[in-house]
Amino acid sequence: MNKSLTFPPYGRMVAEFEERVGQGEPPTDWNADDNWPLWRDKMLEIITTLLWPVYDFSTLSWQGPATTRMLGLTEADFELFTGLRPYNRQDVPGLAKPRQHFELFQMEDHAEDKLDHDAGVDRGVDLTLRYYLEGHADKLTTDTLANWVESGMLRKAGGLPVQLKQFLQRPRAYQMSDSMGKSWFTYHQALQSVSPSMISGHCFKGCTLGMAAVYHATALGCEPRVFDALTRLCVDFGDRRVFAGVHYPSDNLSSWITAMLIAKHVCAADSGRLGRKFLWNAISTKSVVHAAIGNAIALGQAPDHAPAFELLNQLGANPDMDIDDALAFAKSIAKPRSEPLSPANAAE
Repeated sequence: MNKSLTFPPYGRMVAEFEERVGQGEPPTDWNADDNWPLWRDKMLEIITTLLWPVYDFSTLSWQGPATTRMLGLTEADFELFTGLRPYNRQDVPGLAKPRQHFELFQMEDHAEDKLDHDAGVDRGVDLTLRYYLEGHADKLTTDTLANWVESGMLRKAGGLPVQLKQFLQRPRAYQMSDSMGKSWFTYHQALQSVSPSMISGHCFKGCTLGMAAVYHATALGCEPRVFDALTRLCVDFGDRRVFAGVHYPSDNLSSWITAMLIAKHVCAADSGRLGRKFLWNAISTKSVVHAAIGNAIALGQAPDHAPAFELLNQLGANPDMDIDDALAFAKSIAKPRSEPLSPANAAE
């Protein structure tokens, strides 16, 4: 048992990210009748029950039921990386012109030269959306969706990812790879990876992009091929961060659960049912990372992913399942490991 192996907290984020935490405001589209701080605290409790604990800087220790999962979850994530990293250099399925996931990963990384400040548009998101719709939608439909979707994505996401990150403090894979004996691990430069690893902001925003897109595309009466392109886009957005080694697979798992639960509160029409059904269909049928996690669980190779994966399946099967029921379900399936790990130490 290696008592010297520790999971350090990620630490302070860059100033630009910490500014997004602000006073902990809700997303712009949040239903004003719902209690945002209470909802966010329950969301954090679900994650700390099933996936990753919070770091208490006053005691310099990890706190929460998921302290027992830290090593197992991370070990399984690194094993999943071996099968997922090669997708980085593969072409994206369904595009009119061949483009590798790596090219779009770079565009979506929100580099400063990708921003059109005058138009208030993230050029990386805008160009990616246009690549996916090319050959599937006419120019008017593409332009209309491009004008609507990104703002809708941001209004539904807000600063929630960094608000959760500041508590979870999960160190990135590159911070843990050598100490865990994974010297083979490599990752690609990402300007938007200067924050704790969980939850994945890109994965979460890809989900809220999908929520915004499905309502707009429905209002426009788009053809099925447009919805299919949007379905793939909303999960590829987060999957690419895993392919690049920037996020662990389980980071996406936390983002999917968060997105499924927030849908009701940020999609006014039909209490978010259409958005959540669309999102679940995208995750369960198009996400390469989701399929890899499911396969590893089935083979008994990712037991610490299994409870959160089970909750995600429940959310997909029950479109009206809300935060209280989800938290109760999480607590009911969170079984302690037979040999708990120390909050500060991970044993091999």
